[in-house]
Amino acid sequence: MHKKAKPYLFLLPAFFFLFIFTLYPIAVAFKTSFFKINLSNPGGSFNGIQNYLNLLGDRTFGVVLKNSLIYALSTIAIGFAFSLLLALLLDMKIRFASVYKVSLFYPTMIPMARRMEELSSTIRTRAGAMLPDLLSTNGKKILRFSRLSSMLNIRLLKKR
Repeated sequence: MHKKAKPYLFLLPAFFFLFIFTLYPIAVAFKTSFFKINLSNPGGSFNGIQNYLNLLGDRTFGVVLKNSLIYALSTIAIGFAFSLLLALLLDMKIRFASVYKVSLFYPTMIPMARRMEELSSTIRTRAGAMLPDLLSTNGKKILRFSRLSSMLNIRLLKKR
């Protein structure tokens, strides 16, 4: 294998999911926008650009577009300014800086820990009883699921 091609092979799964969950739905929505579709005719009939002309002629569309632009630009500007201010504050040599850094990172850890606990709980229940069986070969368990698996993972992360 060529050394320059190897990094691009690692990107293939990301591009696959980008295509499946982002680009393909956008393309389907764009194609569908040229059809007149209703519940009685799910396949729709080709309408051309008439849907877009109807949209441009609608007075409400202009108001919605203006409000969306104001909202998007203001939230981006406020978010950027707040993030920059926070980064500058965290970079300063102040007392208890590590406490502030942990308090900012902590909300990121809680949802991850909760998802891990839900996953391990699902695996231990009867509904998820099939998964441990799938993870064993010839009666030997490949993985062992413990009750405190997510808490142990968090403890290991804290020790590093």
